[in-house]
Amino acid sequence: MLRRSIATLFERRIALAALAALVGLTGCRVNPEAQSGKDGYRHEAQPLVLNSWVTDDLAASAGDTTDWKFLEIASPSQMVVELRADESDAEFLVGAYDRYGVQLGKVERLESTPVASFGFAASVVGKHFIMVRATGGPPSSYTIRVKTGASIDGEGGLRPDF
Repeated sequence: MLRRSIATLFERRIALAALAALVGLTGCRVNPEAQSGKDGYRHEAQPLVLNSWVTDDLAASAGDTTDWKFLEIASPSQMVVELRADESDAEFLVGAYDRYGVQLGKVERLESTPVASFGFAASVVGKHFIMVRATGGPPSSYTIRVKTGASIDGEGGLRPDF
């Protein structure tokens, strides 16, 4: 009788441990951006045209949390990134990255902020990336623009024109 009780208790503990492991594994998503469409990762970035507004949307509740864009920088310059959201309560994180994935700048667009913007130095010619991630609030369309600031002066660094 005592052996049966111990065996039953042992079996229950094993079953609970297995269940806990299974629940833990289901929380680890293999592809967290699977619902983010064809631009959920940096290598899938969609093109941006300098000085032009581009519209896209994110819906974190539906799994579409991240959009990646890229632009080609023809000469070292200051860049300014601006983001507007259609839903005033939507929250976004926007970042700029070089071709190796090094972050060059970022801004958080919190609820009721009309325009979130930041500047970064594109000190090398070539491909640069912009990431837009929904961090809170309702699904929302957004418009984003990257515009050119002044050229980077070889001696003095960034010119303060924005």
